[in-house]
Amino acid sequence: MQPPIIAYHLVFSTYGFWLPNEERGSWSERVFAPRLIRFGAPVAAKTSKSLARNPYDRSRRRAAQSELKFAPVKFTLPQIACVGRAIGDEAQKYSLPVYAMAVMPDHVYLVTARQERTAEAWIGYLKRAASRELRATGLHPFLAQAKPDGSLPTPWVEGGWKVYLHTAQEIRRTKHYVNGNPEKAGLPRQDWGFITPFSS
Repeated sequence: MQPPIIAYHLVFSTYGFWLPNEERGSWSERVFAPRLIRFGAPVAAKTSKSLARNPYDRSRRRAAQSELKFAPVKFTLPQIACVGRAIGDEAQKYSLPVYAMAVMPDHVYLVTARQERTAEAWIGYLKRAASRELRATGLHPFLAQAKPDGSLPTPWVEGGWKVYLHTAQEIRRTKHYVNGNPEKAGLPRQDWGFITPFSS
């Protein structure tokens, strides 16, 4: 019998990072954007593990991204700091323990305790909080694309990705992976003041 879920590993991406018909696989069921249809139907992701390191055709991916309505979002360091601050404020507002977080230019990793809300609900809360803070600080990547009613396109891909963590060992391993990502990508080390120390 599998142990109960005690934590979540959450990942959500910026606009244009992971397309619905990404050849490495996705959780999309169909492609809605007409200009992306020619790049094929969605390939079902048949694993809960990350597909980011799987080989793929980079020229095909760049061609598909060039057909997007807006340029893919790549956060700058000030935007990364803004997103991290907003997520921290939202987590503290709802008393959500966050054991690890890495805000990358085109996606966000989190390890959080399991709470009464679903993993999908937390992804939605945190993305919306980050979008609000980006706008409030004038750092939203789509400020120039404001609609007549003042609303902005979302800087995020719809939904997100989750893995359920069942043991202290899984949490420690995932924390180590998440915390190592910024420096591995050549970014400054990230130390967020709201992180909750994990104790088994």
